[in-house]
Amino acid sequence: MYASVLALFQYLFNDWFLSGRILTLFSYAISLITSFYFFRLLCDKVSGWGALFALMSSTSFFYYSILTTSDVFFYSLYSCTLLIAILAYKKVIPSLWILCGIFVGLVLLTRSNGFTLLTLVLLPWITTHPTKEKIRDSLYLCIGIASPIAIWAGIANFTGSPFMPHGTYANLALTYFSPTSSKVSGDARIILESQFDNLWQVITYDPIHIIKSYFIDLATLANNILFTQKLIGFPLFLFFIPGLFLLAMKKDKLILFYLFIITLSQLLLVNFKGYENRLYFFLVPIYGVALVIFCEYILNHYKVKLSHEFAEKNKAVLAAAIITLIPLSLSAYTSIKKTRQHDRELHESVKKAQEYIPEDAIIISRKPHMPFYLKGKHYYFPTVNTFPEFENELRKNTIDKPQYVYYGAQELKTRPQFKALINGDTKNSPWLTPIISSSKPGKWNLYKFNITKTIN
Repeated sequence: MYASVLALFQYLFNDWFLSGRILTLFSYAISLITSFYFFRLLCDKVSGWGALFALMSSTSFFYYSILTTSDVFFYSLYSCTLLIAILAYKKVIPSLWILCGIFVGLVLLTRSNGFTLLTLVLLPWITTHPTKEKIRDSLYLCIGIASPIAIWAGIANFTGSPFMPHGTYANLALTYFSPTSSKVSGDARIILESQFDNLWQVITYDPIHIIKSYFIDLATLANNILFTQKLIGFPLFLFFIPGLFLLAMKKDKLILFYLFIITLSQLLLVNFKGYENRLYFFLVPIYGVALVIFCEYILNHYKVKLSHEFAEKNKAVLAAAIITLIPLSLSAYTSIKKTRQHDRELHESVKKAQEYIPEDAIIISRKPHMPFYLKGKHYYFPTVNTFPEFENELRKNTIDKPQYVYYGAQELKTRPQFKALINGDTKNSPWLTPIISSSKPGKWNLYKFNITKTIN
């Protein structure tokens, strides 16, 4: 689903990188708006502001909102679905159930962890409507879900594209059988993809180990959510537990309980993958809601009065805004600084390399960005430990096309055993000829592989 929408943006802007950035920023704006209105309808106006503040002050969410990834796009669809669901719950408009179903279908086509939103099919049954209307609304939801899936099934069959998001088996294998200490390593994933072919192979490989590891990971996840600053900055996470208790005391407990079931289901499902902040964005607005509800309770409990009428009416929102001001500023500063460093390297290296690298050349790098912009063929930087092993891997590639090796920040981070290449040092790799390098020494280097030379 993400690739299709990105292709549409590419048609409009004629630049893949720019299109990805615009799509992510658009998704970020949609996420803020829909989260605000969802929690406003679910609880009250104060809660809506809390959700907004939390998303804006989360360093992880802000950082991913300026990257070209599908993470914020997925959350925007997830948030839209919940907003339409609560509108359908509160308003007697049958078409909203169809629209809600359509968004559930779109979420499913984007990522397999959207599976938990299928529980919304039961939402009409907690309304006070007659049984006949409950059946009708559930049917409308199912029709809505089936519609985008059926359309995509036809497109996939016609074009040969994958029907549903694939790679679930590799993610599961990476979580429980990673050959490295990392459960999110791209290198380990490549190894496991050659070891397993499907989900059933992974599940039956060592089910006891999977079960044990799952519950250990669940305990770690609880610690990450409740007692660390991984998702949200200090001091917001401190208000999470007391705020949740106060949230549970709000009116319309049935719909709140339903949100709890969906959120818990999502947590239990995503726990099958190694922990990454980007997978838990659905929790971020709840931190903010807990914060403002706690602020409201404290201010009312101690009968805090403000002289200005507007300030008095919105004192809980103002208190939450003050508390989130520092983490919001830090998240913006950290995210923009980190992204600029990456963009600067990519822009400089691509611009310089255009003069030296012909189209269809093989480019070995950790990330595919440079090969994509230079219209080259990307070869993944091999997972080897020594220069002789690296040379052997390069010699296995197609010899009728020139090969280039890019070594920058990502390569230094993931292949530190070849750190000599960051400074242009080829003493241990005479088969690599330095072509171009960064304007500031030690940032990146581009090499050409000379098949006639060897380390021996």
